[in-house]
Amino acid sequence: IITSVRDEEHFFDGTRFRAYLLQLDILRECAAHRQDTSLNMFEDQGLHSHLKSLISKMMSRKDDIEELGINSCRKIGAAIDFLVLMLEKGRVSVAHELLTAGGEADSFFRLVLRAPSEEISDPVVLCASIGALLFVLKNEEWRDLYLEDIISSCLLTEPDNRIMPYADRKFLKPLHERCVRHSMLSEGTDQAEVVQTYTPDFNSIMNPFAHQVFIFVIRFLSVFSELSAEHPRCKDVAQAFNEQGRDKKLFKLLQVPNEDVKKEIMNSLERMDANDLEEEEIEDLLNLVDPSSIEKEELLLGAVMKSLQQLLIVSDVFRSNHGLRVLRQTWQILATNSARMTYGSREEECQKRDLSLKVVTLFSAASGQDILRRHLKSEAVVSNFCCVVKNEELHHSWDMDDIHVELTWPGRQMNFLMSCLLGNYALDPRRKQAFRIVSRMADVLCGAPHKIWGSALDRGKAEALMWSDAKIRNDCGKLDESCYQDRTDQQRNFCFFEGVEKLLAFLESASSGKQELRLPISWKRDLKVLKAVSPPKEGALDKDKTDAPLVAKDEAITHLPSDVACSLCRSLSTSWEPHGAICRRRRKNGQILGCSRGICWECMETRPSEDVGMVRASKDEFDILMDSAWWMHEACMEVEDLTEYFGSTSALQAAKAAAEQEGKAAQASTEGVKSGANDAAAFEAEQHALVRRGEEFFHKLFASSDSVPKTGKEHQAELEFEDAIGDKSGTNLLQEAFMHESWKNDVAQVAIDVKCFTAPEVPHFLQNVHSFYLSGTEGHVARCYSLAALLRAIYAVLTLPAIEAFRDRMVSMMRKESIIVRVIGLIGQCDSYVDCNIAAKFLRMMSIALRCSAGQGAVYEKHHLISTYLVLDFARKCLLAMQPMLSSVGACYTLTLQQQILSREALRAIKHLSEVIVRLEIPGVAPSIRMRTIEDAFDHLSVPRLGQTIFLSMLYNIQADLGSQHGQYINERFVKSSLARREVTSLASEVIALYVWGCQRRSYEVFSLFATYSVAAGHKTVNSYYCDLMGRIELLHIRWALEEKVQKRYGDPQEYILQVSFIEIPGEQQTWRKAKSPGAGPRMLVVTNRRMLILARKRHGLLLKPCGFCPQESFCPVAPEVEREINFTTLTRIIAGSDPQLFMLASQKMVDGEVAGENVDFFVCHRSDDRNGLINTISYLSGPTTDMRIMPSMETLITEALHRRMASRIICISFAMARMPTGEEKLTMCVLTEIEFSGFEVDFDKWIVPASAQPHHDTTGDHADVLDIIEGEQKSAKSKTFMKVRGIMDEDQILRHREDDEEDDENGKSRNLLAERAARLAKTQKEVDAGWIRSRPARSLWDGFNESRLEEVEENRMRAAKKTEEAIVDSAEEANTQGGVACMGFRTKAVSSTASAVLLKPDQVRNKVETERRKNILECILKEPIVQLERIEFDGGDLPRLKLVFKGKKKDSPKLDVDLLFLDDAARESWRRGLALTLHRGSADEQWQREWDTPAAGPAF
Repeated sequence: IITSVRDEEHFFDGTRFRAYLLQLDILRECAAHRQDTSLNMFEDQGLHSHLKSLISKMMSRKDDIEELGINSCRKIGAAIDFLVLMLEKGRVSVAHELLTAGGEADSFFRLVLRAPSEEISDPVVLCASIGALLFVLKNEEWRDLYLEDIISSCLLTEPDNRIMPYADRKFLKPLHERCVRHSMLSEGTDQAEVVQTYTPDFNSIMNPFAHQVFIFVIRFLSVFSELSAEHPRCKDVAQAFNEQGRDKKLFKLLQVPNEDVKKEIMNSLERMDANDLEEEEIEDLLNLVDPSSIEKEELLLGAVMKSLQQLLIVSDVFRSNHGLRVLRQTWQILATNSARMTYGSREEECQKRDLSLKVVTLFSAASGQDILRRHLKSEAVVSNFCCVVKNEELHHSWDMDDIHVELTWPGRQMNFLMSCLLGNYALDPRRKQAFRIVSRMADVLCGAPHKIWGSALDRGKAEALMWSDAKIRNDCGKLDESCYQDRTDQQRNFCFFEGVEKLLAFLESASSGKQELRLPISWKRDLKVLKAVSPPKEGALDKDKTDAPLVAKDEAITHLPSDVACSLCRSLSTSWEPHGAICRRRRKNGQILGCSRGICWECMETRPSEDVGMVRASKDEFDILMDSAWWMHEACMEVEDLTEYFGSTSALQAAKAAAEQEGKAAQASTEGVKSGANDAAAFEAEQHALVRRGEEFFHKLFASSDSVPKTGKEHQAELEFEDAIGDKSGTNLLQEAFMHESWKNDVAQVAIDVKCFTAPEVPHFLQNVHSFYLSGTEGHVARCYSLAALLRAIYAVLTLPAIEAFRDRMVSMMRKESIIVRVIGLIGQCDSYVDCNIAAKFLRMMSIALRCSAGQGAVYEKHHLISTYLVLDFARKCLLAMQPMLSSVGACYTLTLQQQILSREALRAIKHLSEVIVRLEIPGVAPSIRMRTIEDAFDHLSVPRLGQTIFLSMLYNIQADLGSQHGQYINERFVKSSLARREVTSLASEVIALYVWGCQRRSYEVFSLFATYSVAAGHKTVNSYYCDLMGRIELLHIRWALEEKVQKRYGDPQEYILQVSFIEIPGEQQTWRKAKSPGAGPRMLVVTNRRMLILARKRHGLLLKPCGFCPQESFCPVAPEVEREINFTTLTRIIAGSDPQLFMLASQKMVDGEVAGENVDFFVCHRSDDRNGLINTISYLSGPTTDMRIMPSMETLITEALHRRMASRIICISFAMARMPTGEEKLTMCVLTEIEFSGFEVDFDKWIVPASAQPHHDTTGDHADVLDIIEGEQKSAKSKTFMKVRGIMDEDQILRHREDDEEDDENGKSRNLLAERAARLAKTQKEVDAGWIRSRPARSLWDGFNESRLEEVEENRMRAAKKTEEAIVDSAEEANTQGGVACMGFRTKAVSSTASAVLLKPDQVRNKVETERRKNILECILKEPIVQLERIEFDGGDLPRLKLVFKGKKKDSPKLDVDLLFLDDAARESWRRGLALTLHRGSADEQWQREWDTPAAGPAF
């Protein structure tokens, strides 16, 4: 073939052109399939040189190419195309050989330049030549060499451009004649028959050769716009083309009836300047958006969508003038495209999907434009949103790509989303479309962005993870003003329009047993909704017509008026709008047909075919067709009416076939429906049983309060029983507790089966059962995913509401017994409690909804207690089911991550809801009877196995930390497991303390578990945990004893103690050994619903035991003393430190009765889990309404100073008593990072209040992805407004190095931006409409305040803050006037106060003050690298001590021992996990392992 192609005689033989073209085609196919082999052969045999020589000889025969014959031009065009193929895919040597000698007349470049430079040329040669020039222009080497030749030869910058006329009508007639000749040659027709006496229009050109010319001309005109950024001359040519009207000519070419030409034009128009478009051109572009041309021009519409998207983004003028029309027309394209019946045809589905995705992408781009968002909310633009989603469900295969229309701005509107779940077009709850809608609702309420991301499967995987409060806050912080306001509106719609109940009803409908046929759906006449199931029985419709209400026949209306009853259900409309259709039709000749009986839309949708028939209408159809809409019973129709109604005879037959098919399916599913009805009845009975159990519990709870103890002897015995636990701690107290006979007589011990070497049987509902898609179904989604999305939507409103009233509304909603039992029922219908963590998420959500508010001192409501019981019962069920798996304490079975989360959340729910029972208030009864009632409640809830299971949860967590799962080595498995089990020990300890205090008759049962497991399983106990547990019990006794003292002291029986915590006040330095001496005990902070009390240290110290005569509540021998009282009205700021213990309270400083600034009190809590409770309570009580409350803010000075000193990510921060090498003990801020351990002494005298109020959020229970922490890829919070500063902190904040002081001005600007953002969020959150109730703390000090006093309090707070800022600036100016370089550290010479005032603004002065204070506030007293760490010792005594042994810095240097005494045992356990994480990540060369001092006794926990 190569020999024949190179043959000159063959090339010039005009009769053999077909064979020559066929041979070139064969060679081209060879190059396509075996590229390297074929091209090497072509080049080795010099095929490119011969072809170039043949082209040159052929062209030299005539002066103009057009004078050559058609046969010759076809050969030239084919040869040039083949050479371009070799240039693009062949060796570099071929390009150099063909193009290097460009100056020669017979060079390839000059040959291909000839046709474009002629005034009119042959279309085939022209296309091939332009293709060669495009190769030259796109190659940087050849473009630089030949660009000027191309411009000058084709006169591109001149008015008589050689290429531009081909896009106009100037050369259209000769071009078309030549193209017709080429077509006739291909068809074998005589070319002499071509006679063309008219100039054709673009819309009449059907010739493929002409289409090919247009395509290459468009590419040539567009390439210079593409290259304008790379070469200045290309930019000049592109500008010349614009001046010559290129865009206008291209728009005219849109009339060419060829989809490839139009697509090429649209691709070219994407690169043009939208501001240069004229109105006529825009009109031509918008006219292409025609829904009627979808099936014929899908590719063109896709290109049009892409161009319109670009115009909407870049052109403000286009967006303002044409944005509404574009959105309306493109939505019609999406709606019409979605209604195409493509199910079963994969190719058509893919085409339909591609077009829909391009429309959705356009809407997603429009969603980012504020000016377009208001249009996207309108139903006039986005009509029938639900139909689009429903059509996707019906007409797409389940494994087809998702059409994420819900992720655009219309998908943020609750009314659009709810319409997909309710009404005529409700989605199937089992399919992925329903999950996407519910998940989108949760995203909107959480504040997630509207960008398109991931498939339904990807979103399902994200939904399966446990919630992260930090992620919710970060997403909300990234929202712009419009998105945040829209989130507020959507939360309002969801909360105040029964969003929870509607979603529950939708999810419950999945078990109704109803089957669905995949039938076409639309609101257009030619695509009717066929809801019929079978043909009606003979005479059935006539029977219904006998007594049905009629509408006068002389009326031509077809809508059922609101005042006319339905002929089936006899219901009237609840509004003025028509509520159905009338059996009536007016024909063109004026004849009125039909029985004139009406049927409402609900009956039209739900009634069987025996009542309605096969023919059915819909409200959407009537709304669109308006006066032209009509409907009739099938029995009232004639064949003509049926055919016209469905559009054609074939459509009628298809409808009948579908009706028969659905009738058979309905008959086959009758048994399934009955079974589903039985299941629904059983589920309803179970719900009623749950409510009855709650009511019985409530009545039993109050039964003990109806009778008073009959004799004084019984009352005295009760008091002795309550005083059984003395003021002791440690092992001695536990041993004495075992000897109390009053505990042993009434309570039978529970047999404990210690299973340490037997693998347990895991219940089915605690196993991971399902993936996202259920196996054996056509794309059905596991029910737990949609339920998890619903729970997340509720959780978002509870944790981060846009307005506080939304939280109150949601709390009242979730406290309804009916809602709780319905959710529990849905969880039970799922095959597993741990799939998607649905049980854990429900418990987490309900613990927030049911727990007492921060300022609530007592619980009275019956429904609150019943709901509390229902959730407690569910949490108890979950924990009891896990007992077999916990019995081995990690030796033979390891809990999965989902099971660990469920255990933790069950403990959290029991803790919070037990506190509700503790605060039970029974009016009119004695305190002793109230305590007896609470004890009966705990006794009723704490079945024998529950206490054991809670104990096992704590024991499992501790033993797992000590190596029961992974051995003695520190490995990745241990770190993952340890981080996933945070808080379990403290939660279990708190629950045990509550149950021991609340139900003392079960105390022996609980305490005996320690001895039983110590003997039977060999688990030796550590006294520090005993001390922590007994300390929690003691604090509960003190709390309720203090409440009585406080009520007597202030004479107010309705003053309740809300929070009690042991604290340290920095500056009052004392050693821990002196804490047991008189006058050196720990301080206590008490928060009531009316005041805060700082109690003095115990003057009698920490006694080992009471005197034996006084009850514990008498505080033998001396009661606590109130050292200072803080009034909530004087508070100005609540500030939380970067660690979990430190917080500050700023109050008004009064001088001579005037506000002169602020006093700041610093508190360090002993227990790390106390601070957030104190902060939330104080914040709630700081004002009567949301807008007056002081929101907690984050401390910045110490935090920033700490970050600047650390070179890696912070793992743990805690306050502890550190023993110095000199033997002195100091209260030290201990910091553990990834590479070093540091200890700092904080100089609180240098601390100043933060300049901006960055909101503080409770991060308790917020668990990031464990794998992310292990791999060091924890997601950083891009929104600095919601910076997480507890535990493992944000990487971008922690890894900051020490900056120079010159950057402080920029830091000040950043803080100001953060302050503005925080103020805007706080303002938005505090806005409450006038019609909403503003919640006040019940029975607080604000009860008697009128408006004038409230305004005075606000003014004083603002005045105090202003005075503080003035004092900070004045102190800096005073230091400036004294001169000296070191006074403030930011100037180089002394200047006067006047000069400094001119040079620095107040905010700049404050930044400089912060810079100086930041340098000196922390004094580093210890700093050692982790690589030098040699040994870690956890002391087994009563106190939570930790000893770190570091190697000497030199070989002969002694080892350094760092002895830390933590304020509570939980802080030491957090350091145990943090050290494990640090050692695992930093010790690649050596393996850490555990050693015990007494191996025979076994590990201690």
